Amino acid sequence: MTHFLRYAAATALATSAALAVSNASATTSPVEVVVSPQGTEAWLRRDSSLPIVSLAFRFTGGAALDAPGKEGLAQFMAALLDEGAGPYDAVAYRDRLDDRAIRLSFSAGRDSLFGTLHTLRENVEEAATLLGHALARPRFDDEPVARIRSQLEAVRAQNETRPGSVGRTRWFSLVFGDGPYGRPSSGTQASLAGINVEDLRAAASERLVRRRLVVGVAGDIDREMLARVLDLAFGDLPVGELPDEAPEIGSFAGQAVHVPMDIPQTELVFGLPGVARDDADFFPAFVLNSVLGGGTPGTRLEQEVRIKRGLAYSIYTYLADAERAPILIGATSTRDEGAGETVAVVRDVVRQTAAGGLTADELADAKLYITGSFPLALDSTSEIAGFLVAMQANDLGIDYLDRRNALVEAVTIEDVQRVAKRLLVEDAMVWVAVGRSNPFP
Repeated sequence: MTHFLRYAAATALATSAALAVSNASATTSPVEVVVSPQGTEAWLRRDSSLPIVSLAFRFTGGAALDAPGKEGLAQFMAALLDEGAGPYDAVAYRDRLDDRAIRLSFSAGRDSLFGTLHTLRENVEEAATLLGHALARPRFDDEPVARIRSQLEAVRAQNETRPGSVGRTRWFSLVFGDGPYGRPSSGTQASLAGINVEDLRAAASERLVRRRLVVGVAGDIDREMLARVLDLAFGDLPVGELPDEAPEIGSFAGQAVHVPMDIPQTELVFGLPGVARDDADFFPAFVLNSVLGGGTPGTRLEQEVRIKRGLAYSIYTYLADAERAPILIGATSTRDEGAGETVAVVRDVVRQTAAGGLTADELADAKLYITGSFPLALDSTSEIAGFLVAMQANDLGIDYLDRRNALVEAVTIEDVQRVAKRLLVEDAMVWVAVGRSNPFP
């Protein structure tokens, strides 16, 4: 994509984002802190444009807390929280949610258990009560435990046939070995079979505690109602303790591993150490990644791999939100006979970017795109509630929504050059290729 087209795309995003902000300004409010009578804190952004309330929450400690031999426990537990709770079995619980148009979901990542609730204002206290049952009184009845175990085992088996999943799993194992990040968060056949109800109950009682909790709320709700909702949802949880989360030490020494699989295309996964969210170099790294392969239209990797050579339909990189060991990871899929050339092109782009940084036009385009697209990521109460959770989890400050774009604009070309030299060490790149042929010399 030419500079003009990149600029036009970014300008269109910025214009539509400005209109979205303007249209919402009359009905939304600054972020407020609300503390319930029992001491649960939430960040709230009110929006009275629709009678809808969205609540998001996060408990620190996810699949990385699963003990060796119990991999998959966090995901197993999260999948069961809405499968019967308190006085309601799985069917009755789901019926109450459906009858009141309540959307409730739980998921477990490597570093956290995350949940969302979305409902009409008139049903928010009933929704919070049901959420409170799920968190404080999950049932773990025999039928849903057996059913969810079967589903998780089916997904795990299916993932073993998917080159992308195989590549990512092997990459994390290669970098982090037997550490928490190196073990499969979705479990193994043996670990899923070995998880019992006592394991699930112990995990819930230890991990679903208020000391590990952050909450974000957006929508048509006032402070008084939210205070009641917080205690209905979280008031019965124990205070608990923070998890012991030692940093993960990754091995980035230029490893390159081929995983044989009889498929027509080769999946490539590659990565390097990244930067932590609280690192002073985070925003320069964010801008750098946007130009390298992470979002700005016509990234360098897209230009060289897809547009100029037609080696792949897509290629991307991103700064992984990993609390114990931040990483910069990327992936692409290419025809088997083009895999070696693709590896060489990616290495060359990384090497050249490390040596020369960005051009002034690339920096300007990236800033325009990043700042212009930001409001579009916050165009619903669900997205805003989730972002408020992320702001708290990363200690970004309650005024971050107002400061964020200025932090992007403050990045200089010298900042990006410094960070490019720091991060883009081509000889340290770790590679995994899944396919018929070994593309590594």
